[in-house]
Amino acid sequence: MAKRKTKKDKHQSIDPASFVHQPHDKYARFVLRIKEVALEMLQFCVPVRVLEKIDLDSLELSDNSFVDPHLRAHFSDICYEGKTRKDLPFRITFILEHKSVEPDYPIMAQLHKYVSNIWANDVRQGKSLSLTIPIVIYHGERPQAKESPELLFKGAPEDLLSFVPHFDYVLLDLSEIPTEVLENLEFLFLRNVLLALKQSRNAEYVEVSWEKIIIFAPKVRKKSLDFELFYTPKQYLSDQDNLHKTYCGGV
Repeated sequence: MAKRKTKKDKHQSIDPASFVHQPHDKYARFVLRIKEVALEMLQFCVPVRVLEKIDLDSLELSDNSFVDPHLRAHFSDICYEGKTRKDLPFRITFILEHKSVEPDYPIMAQLHKYVSNIWANDVRQGKSLSLTIPIVIYHGERPQAKESPELLFKGAPEDLLSFVPHFDYVLLDLSEIPTEVLENLEFLFLRNVLLALKQSRNAEYVEVSWEKIIIFAPKVRKKSLDFELFYTPKQYLSDQDNLHKTYCGGV
């Protein structure tokens, strides 16, 4: 059964003091709980035709997680809840891969389980089934293909593929996005966040281009975001550099 977090967790920041254990997951979770960053992420990776049907102003960070014990080994989630333009309940979930390598378990299978957990939760609470857009964030070094029935069951007749459960999802694969494209993003917060994730293992890039990753306070519209958007990526990259020096002999 999916775990429901307590009310306290919604307002409890992830401690950025150390990003040694699951650093990329922890950093991404920290920044995606900031609504300004989440909204920029949506505008960057969700098709306009879909965004036009969502009331973005209604989106609020949710207490809920729909990752059960089995899925927890593969990913974690950040969930926002809101309404469509037609006032239907709606969820957008950011799915964060724990591993920075190509997943060893089909993402479609994981997402089927995940969405089933959401619907089961709706049924238990006597609610209508809620629409959900899963956004999978992957930043491994090898490109990851977006899965489909045709990819999972190669060579299967089309008539048989129609019996395979299928729904769409958004895949944000940072390995497929050139650094130059990220550096020129019009989204201020997202540009720095994605560059930090993509270049966290590249000590040379971080040393030379750190000003492109760190968000300075004068650029931030809300003083409450100063700490989250300045200190957090700084600590994240610093910890990754220390790990690199420890295990690579300072190379």
